[in-house]
Amino acid sequence: MGRGVLQTRRRFRAMQKQELRDKKITAAQRRRIWGVRLTAIAMPGWAADRRIKGLSFSESFVWLKPRDARFLMARDRECGGEPRAAETEYRRCPVCSRPLIEDDARMRRALDESCQTGRQLPCGPECIEASKDKRWME
Repeated sequence: MGRGVLQTRRRFRAMQKQELRDKKITAAQRRRIWGVRLTAIAMPGWAADRRIKGLSFSESFVWLKPRDARFLMARDRECGGEPRAAETEYRRCPVCSRPLIEDDARMRRALDESCQTGRQLPCGPECIEASKDKRWME
């Protein structure tokens, strides 16, 4: 990417943040998570404890914060493996606490920034029903 493109993106983000400040809306941070697939080692206990609750998990795959994912991938490489990672945007719905990834997370972030009460709006038609279900926190 060229220097001009990066400067243009920076200016655009700054303008967006200024518009939100003018409307007295708190900007929602972009959060990233990594899906890590291991090839040489079994899933360590610490990775299972630090995984993103509510998302898929197995002996060879886990969703983690970037720092934990890089550490886990380094351990797998040390043992001769070739771990793979997929990075994506992540948000948790403030109403039902469901984990949202990719397009759902982007739509939730846009909803949070849509108005001053955006964080109190449901993320979808099943949001209110899901708020009673606590399996997302397991």
